[in-house]
Parts: sequence; C-alpha cells; structure tokens
Amino acid sequence: MPMVAKSDLSTGNMVHASYLLRSVRDGLMMQLIAIEVQDAELAYNISVTNGAKPSSSPVKLDEGVVLSEIWLYEDVVLRYLNFENTNQSCPQVPYALQT
Repeated sequence: MPMVAKSDLSTGNMVHASYLLRSVRDGLMMQLIAIEVQDAELAYNISVTNGAKPSSSPVKLDEGVVLSEIWLYEDVVLRYLNFENTNQSCPQVPYALQT
C-alpha cells in the first residue's frame, strides 16, 4: 500500500508516528483514531471490562500525557488520551504529503 501522508520525526512530530496509506480495495485507510478523554486509564479499563480487546495498556508519557489503546474494529485502534496539565491540549502536528 502506498503512503499518502505521514507525521513522524522527519516532519517534526516528537510524540508518535502516523501514516496514511492508500488501500487498493477501499481507497484511503486509517489505522488509528485518537480521542481526548478525562481519564485514559479509566476509559481503557471500562472498555476492556466490557469486552474490548486491549492494544496498549495505559502509559504515562512526558508532560503528564496518558494514553491507552483498544482495538476498535478489524485493524483499527482507538487511542484514549488525557492531559494532566489542563492548559495543554492536543499538539498541532505537521503532516507531510508524499508525492
């Protein structure tokens, strides 16, 4: 599958790597959806308790960012994020289109 866009160290994203791929069958595809919640650990635990398949157990990153992940459907992951510093929000991450 050809890469259409990316966000990683080469584009200035020091937090994670994201890649947008083009699928021959379905066009553009995504493999991760991230949402901001009040408590990423609690959201993960409630999801798993209610039958969700865990992908990544809760982890605390730099600057008080907590993330956890569950499998949403097929090969798509749902990422829960919360920011302990209430003045912080999701960083603006540059994406580089591939030509």
